[in-house]
Amino acid sequence: MMRALFGAGVVAAMVLTACTPSSDGEGDTPSAMGGVDGQGGSTPQGGAEGQGGAMPPGGGPNMGGVMMDGFVDPDDGEPMEYAPPARLDAAINGGEADACDDDHTFVSVARGWVVDRIGRPIDQAMVQLCIVANGVSECLTPTDTDGAGVFELSTLAGKRCLSKMVFRSIKPAGFRTPAYVNYDLSMTADAQGAVVIRDPFVLYATIPIPTPPEVENDEVLHTFTFHNGMEMDLIPFDLNSDFNRLGARVVETTERGLTFLEGHDAPDLLLGLSPDSSVYGDGADFRLPNTLGLAAGAKVDFHFVGGVGCKIDGELVKEGNWVNFGTGTVSNDGNTIVSDEDSGLTCVSWLGVTAQ
Repeated sequence: MMRALFGAGVVAAMVLTACTPSSDGEGDTPSAMGGVDGQGGSTPQGGAEGQGGAMPPGGGPNMGGVMMDGFVDPDDGEPMEYAPPARLDAAINGGEADACDDDHTFVSVARGWVVDRIGRPIDQAMVQLCIVANGVSECLTPTDTDGAGVFELSTLAGKRCLSKMVFRSIKPAGFRTPAYVNYDLSMTADAQGAVVIRDPFVLYATIPIPTPPEVENDEVLHTFTFHNGMEMDLIPFDLNSDFNRLGARVVETTERGLTFLEGHDAPDLLLGLSPDSSVYGDGADFRLPNTLGLAAGAKVDFHFVGGVGCKIDGELVKEGNWVNFGTGTVSNDGNTIVSDEDSGLTCVSWLGVTAQ
C-alpha cells in the first residue's frame, strides 16, 4: 500500500512542478524542428500526464486490428489545410535583451499552437518548455492551450541565453501521443526574444487497449494487448503515468508533425503511444505482429523519442531525441517481432521499428 501511495504522489508532483536542473552537454545540433541523437536529458519532473482520464468519445477506428466497441477514432478522416488562428499573429511582448554569446540565443517568450491529425485545434493541451541555459537542462512550468489551440510560454530571468529549446505537448487525461519538438535556435527570435512558431505541434489520437487486464496488484507483471496486436509486459507501478490510458496508433511516416524524424531515416513501422511516460528499471518487454513480412530470425532496430525522465542503461535521454534503444528478433514461426534481452521499452512516446 505504501508503495502504491508513493507512486500516486510522484505522478501528482510531476504534473505540478518543473524539472529539476541537471548538467547537460551542448554539442547536439537539431534539424529545422526535429530530434537529434544523444543523451543527457532532464530529471523526471515537470509534467507527466495526469491520471484517471475519461475515455474519448464513441465508434470504430480505421486502423485494422481489434475493434473496440463504442469507440470512434477522433482522428479518422482526411487532414485539412492548416488555418493558423488569429491570436498566433497578435502582438507579443518579449523582454529586455540579455547579452548572449555567439553560441546562445536570447529567447524571452514563445508562442505556438497544437492540433490533432486532421488539423483541428486542441483545447487544454499542456505545453512545456525544456531548455538548456548556462549548461544546465531544465523543464519550465507548463501552460495550457486555449480554445484556438494557442499557447504562450515565458523563460526565466537569467536563463534566457539558450543553447537548446525543446517543446513538450501532451493532452492530460486523454488518449493522445506526446509531441516533442526540438526548436532550431538558428531560426532566431526578434529583438525582444519573442518566438512565434507557425507550424503546429500535432498530437495523434491513440486507440485504447480493447480489453485491459484486471490489475488487483500493480506491483505484479501484467500483459497489455493493444488493438493492433502489440503486447507489452509491464508492472503497472513502473509506468510513470496511468496505465489505464495505454494506447497505440500506427502512423505513416509521411504524416504531418513528425519533426523527430527530420534528419533521420524513416523507420519501416512507426507507432505513436500513450500516455507520455517513462518506465522504471529495465523497461517493458514487448512483442509486435510481423506486419513487415520479415523472415524468421531476422533482426530489427528499435527507436523511441526521448521523454521526460526516460533512460537508456541508466542514463537520461534528452527530450525530443530520436534514439536507438535496442533490438528485436522475428520469432521462429515468423509471426512476431520480439524485443531482445536488455531491449525493454523505457519510454512510452513514439516507437520505431527498422529491419537491419
